[in-house]
Amino acid sequence: MAEALTPLTEARSKDEEGSRPASGQRGRLVITDTAVERIATIAASEVEGVVNAGSGLNQVMGHRYPKADATMAGDRCRIHVEIAIAWPHPLGQVCRQVRDEVRHRVINLVDLHVDAVDVTAAKVVHVPEPKQKRVQ
Repeated sequence: MAEALTPLTEARSKDEEGSRPASGQRGRLVITDTAVERIATIAASEVEGVVNAGSGLNQVMGHRYPKADATMAGDRCRIHVEIAIAWPHPLGQVCRQVRDEVRHRVINLVDLHVDAVDVTAAKVVHVPEPKQKRVQ
């Protein structure tokens, strides 16, 4: 049974014949510093022991954690991440986990070569444990 030509099948047959340029010649993908910074910030915030800190005037002044700054050159980048850590999590361990998670996430999501991820524990925050209700 012959297939009836519709606009969709016609377009498919033209594509298959090579009338469209190859996918690498149709355009380009530009990944900005801001996109990498956003990925790094989200990745850092998902590590256990990292807290989202900063409210009110601190946010207006740009002192909100976690925050990231990325410098890119071609397909390579360096990332600096500042975090707030919940007391009493071990600083070295949390910073190491943030570095590894940010590197992993940037490599997997945007396929960039990450030269370095520098992590600064800018703030230690005491997070009170929730009070347990007593049964009466």
